[in-house]
Amino acid sequence: MQPTSSFLTQNAKDILKARHRQERDKRLCDRIKSILLLDDGWSYAQVAYALLLDEDTIRRYYKTYLEGGKEALLNLNYTGKACKLNQEQLDQLKTYVSKEIPSSAGQVVDFIKKHFAIRYTLSAVISLLHRLNFEYKKPKLIPGKANAEDQALFLKELKTLEMDLCESDEIIYIDGVHPQHNSKPSYGWFKKGAKALLKANSGRQGDLTKNF
Repeated sequence: MQPTSSFLTQNAKDILKARHRQERDKRLCDRIKSILLLDDGWSYAQVAYALLLDEDTIRRYYKTYLEGGKEALLNLNYTGKACKLNQEQLDQLKTYVSKEIPSSAGQVVDFIKKHFAIRYTLSAVISLLHRLNFEYKKPKLIPGKANAEDQALFLKELKTLEMDLCESDEIIYIDGVHPQHNSKPSYGWFKKGAKALLKANSGRQGDLTKNF
């Protein structure tokens, strides 16, 4: 939500401006300017553009100021309030990520919003996933195994067909037509230290020759 303009008292503005004149650390100067510009009615996007920063950073500065005032804003080691999710919710989140292997942090943002009615930014969710011991990586393809039962059934049907052939009949073997023959691994959030594996498939379930 965009902050309302003029949320600072005149005294607070004077203190921030005085500190900005004295400050030599560019990072702290950017924080002060962010709050002053937001107070003037600038949007997050406008402040981010003017200071060559991203919108999430400006939002974080504003949130930090609301939580702890000038002291928190000018503390580069400020860590913010405790995690928004309680332990039960964190456990549910870990189960979801471990089972579903989301391919983006945006999916996790949506999950948290849908199930817990709590809003997280992408950067906050990424930090949370790292704290929960997950990492973003690409799985390794491992060979899939042929289905022995299907092979045995095919051989049985083939033998029956051969026995019923007339002298003029022939059996023609054709290869299946497959839109995508193998699994293609893509990045996802996996438990740190766990082997990220994806079983390759032959794509035979998509055999288009079944339509003929």
